[in-house]
Amino acid sequence: MEEKNKKTEEEIYEEIQCIIKKCTGVFINNTEANLLEDTWGIPTVDWLYVIREIEKRFRINLPEIIAEESFEFFTIKNIAKKIL
Repeated sequence: MEEKNKKTEEEIYEEIQCIIKKCTGVFINNTEANLLEDTWGIPTVDWLYVIREIEKRFRINLPEIIAEESFEFFTIKNIAKKIL
């Protein structure tokens, strides 16, 4: 039986997008784009704040998940899948 309070993948996308916007000032609407691409103009250090906020919000160990994956993992969509 599915929990009533369980968030949809789309809701998680939106929350991650809000966290990124709050921490970096940049809104990323492409959920499949690699977040570490230079095109966003986001300093690498800002991603530490993003990761920390995602960890707090979703209670996951994101650094451990990232360490187990390749750099291509770092997309909104892939992070959301790990949260689900």
